[in-house]
Amino acid sequence: MNKRYHASASQTLAAIQSLYEAKFLSYPRTDCAYITDKEFEYLMANLTKYLGLVSKQVQANLQTPQKETTPPVPFTEGTLITAMKTAGKTLDDEEAQAILKDVQGIGTSATRANVLEVLKKRGYLVTEKNKLHVSEAGITLCKAVELEPLLTSPEMTAKWEQALQQISTEERTPDNFLSQIKKFVAKLIADVPTQLTGNVAIKQQINHQQQAQKAAEVFLETPQATVLNKQKFYIVKPKQGEDFTLPKKWSSKTLGKTAIKALVTKGETSKLKGFKSKKGKSFDAKLKLDGHKLSFDFD
Repeated sequence: MNKRYHASASQTLAAIQSLYEAKFLSYPRTDCAYITDKEFEYLMANLTKYLGLVSKQVQANLQTPQKETTPPVPFTEGTLITAMKTAGKTLDDEEAQAILKDVQGIGTSATRANVLEVLKKRGYLVTEKNKLHVSEAGITLCKAVELEPLLTSPEMTAKWEQALQQISTEERTPDNFLSQIKKFVAKLIADVPTQLTGNVAIKQQINHQQQAQKAAEVFLETPQATVLNKQKFYIVKPKQGEDFTLPKKWSSKTLGKTAIKALVTKGETSKLKGFKSKKGKSFDAKLKLDGHKLSFDFD
């Protein structure tokens, strides 16, 4: 789906889920390798054909070409999810490899797509022409978590999966496992801030990110105030007085830069078109600020 239609992992999972709910597919949110009786009958009927290929000798012409390496191709959402499934292949520890192979790597069929969505929403990953790229904020985060190797190693996932298996066989108690996780988190909270402040390169990068973020948030500068652009609203920071907020939408109409500037500088807008009542009826009106409260003016 991702390779052919450029659908994101979450879109693919949603489509598969809808097909499952319409009874066209089996349950998708699992890595279970169970096959149906019909599939089993087919495999048994054709097994000898596959066995006929075993030990068959073929003529081959083997050569060792000389080539230069090329930069790795950026992940798509599809190939990154595959890499998450097969993360154990990169480990030297054979036991950890076996555990991650058994549980199919990092995450589950139900959670991997959501992990990518969270990373994109928080600005750590960006998609360009169906390819995933790490943003500057993402690079800063990667460098920060490198300071604590366990946070970036699939071995941690393997150890936790092993602990869960031991709990299921009563070789270990849930309380013991949770106690160790609490100690690990407490250690991170104590150590990581010190490590970050002690690393000059990361500290400079974080400061650069913070300055860039502040600059990107500036929506409007007027003699009276600075207006910051947040996700769902604007923050007005007057040169004098307290900060207040303005909505990005009012009665189904998006408030653009011209309207916000008029409210901040004059306290009211000219007549605006495109407002809608609760019953869906369109109407025109002015907007005005009474203190920090926004209201309609029909005069």
